Amino acid sequence: MVLSDGVHCLQGLLVSGLAHLVTIGVIRRGTVLRILDYHCDTARGTRIFKFSQFEILQTESEVIGSPKLYECRQGVQWPGTYLSPAEKGASNLTCSCQGHRMHMVGPCLASEAEVPRKTIAQINNENLVYPGNHDLAIVKATLSYINTKNFCCTVCPLVVNGRQCNTKVSSNGDGWWHCSRCNQTFVNCDYKYLVLVQLQDSTGMTYAVVSQEAGEEIFGCKAKELYLLKHEKRDHAQFDDIVQRALFHEYLLKLKAETETFNEVQLAKCMIVKAEKVNPSTESHHLLRAIGMLLPQVSGSTSSDQGLAAELAWKTVAEITNALRCLVQPALVIVKATLSIINTGSFCYAACPLVVNGRQCCREVASNSDRWWHCNACNQTFVTCDYRYRIFIQLKDQTGKICASTSQEAGEDIFGLTAKELYSMQYEKQDHAQFDDIIDRVQFRAYVFKVRLNPEAFGDERLPEFTIVKAEEVNPSTESHRLLSVISKLLENSGSASVPRTFIGTVFSGLEAGIQQRVQNSRYAYAMNVGGAQYLVSLSDSNIL
Repeated sequence: MVLSDGVHCLQGLLVSGLAHLVTIGVIRRGTVLRILDYHCDTARGTRIFKFSQFEILQTESEVIGSPKLYECRQGVQWPGTYLSPAEKGASNLTCSCQGHRMHMVGPCLASEAEVPRKTIAQINNENLVYPGNHDLAIVKATLSYINTKNFCCTVCPLVVNGRQCNTKVSSNGDGWWHCSRCNQTFVNCDYKYLVLVQLQDSTGMTYAVVSQEAGEEIFGCKAKELYLLKHEKRDHAQFDDIVQRALFHEYLLKLKAETETFNEVQLAKCMIVKAEKVNPSTESHHLLRAIGMLLPQVSGSTSSDQGLAAELAWKTVAEITNALRCLVQPALVIVKATLSIINTGSFCYAACPLVVNGRQCCREVASNSDRWWHCNACNQTFVTCDYRYRIFIQLKDQTGKICASTSQEAGEDIFGLTAKELYSMQYEKQDHAQFDDIIDRVQFRAYVFKVRLNPEAFGDERLPEFTIVKAEEVNPSTESHRLLSVISKLLENSGSASVPRTFIGTVFSGLEAGIQQRVQNSRYAYAMNVGGAQYLVSLSDSNIL
């Protein structure tokens, strides 16, 4: 359909759940709308708008002016994906770490070795043509955003020879539903999932649409049950709980690329046809295979004594949380986790700049009425102050989440800048675009953290304080060696034959034989991350008005 403000006009699509408004005549030429929510993609230089929420101000009106199609001025490039106001806050969402029921229908993704494994960066970077509309890929990614406003559509409930029609139906205005394919009318309709989600991994993000089968696997219930829960029972607490349990969890997703035509341009959309929760055991087996393919090209020892990995014991977030009651003195641990939330409102503090014997005071200073800075510890006043990191962040892995603060050194490791440089960029130069870009580059990335657990007195209780004292980006080579060493120790402790560590090929052969024995009955397996494709998300099969 074409929208105009009297001067310019643009073309766009209605999401499938609202297409019936055109069929029954609620939206027609001259209807005045207030757009409340939309999504925009750019593919091959063409901007595609999808309108998902609006308010009808006037059902009919004369066309105002002679609007022309809006064209972007020369030198301005549109981003590949633009977030609507509702989607911009998705990164601030938090979720419960409790598991939920999964429906596994048909063969699991593990057995589909012929389907290539791809990263989101590969999907976004490659510009492929999809012959036959049947290209498949498997992606391991996290659901970072779910559009809950329009998560399902009405479909035909007729079942013939054990198969449901599932064609979209429209209301005829008197409470009945008509299916154009079956040419029948029904008192009640069925519902199927058609959910817009944001997928994210360590390489980037993209959008996709969840199909019926994948929706049942992700949410653990049928689309009709979820629709009744939200719109008829109005149990918003339980509805939100189901959605939160699906958010920020890693899934193994089978994606299907389909093409559709818009303004005589072949575009692609991405459908999630199957989903499984990532299984740690089978993911280890997948990593072992990946390491086996890489190890013959690597020289040197397989020791994991690199970086932070060799210094302290590794712990998961859940293990740290469970051990808090026994914590009586400060302790240092290593955690591999993702930065899920970063508090950018207060990321540093004003610090004393005095340096004595090569060491800086670093105590917090206060500004007086003359705009000078006074340090109570040094009892001195300075014209200017220094700035040091003190960021409150949330760390998350597959076992849970904790909140922690960062030290100066850890902050520089994460952001690649001193606190003073980042402060100047945000508040003095006011280069908010570059500041946001730096934050976006580190958020949702996996790091290896050295965390100090320090029990602090709070009233009659002793509560733990988590401080990140050092951070490193996850190095694939180092992580592979560490996992190899861990798997070797597990095999030895379980009674398996000892695994030689001298030759890389021998190590892998022994581990592979031991692991193969343990996972031969597993329902899951994983394939390598290779190849890629670029998709355009659409909530409609052919919703071009």
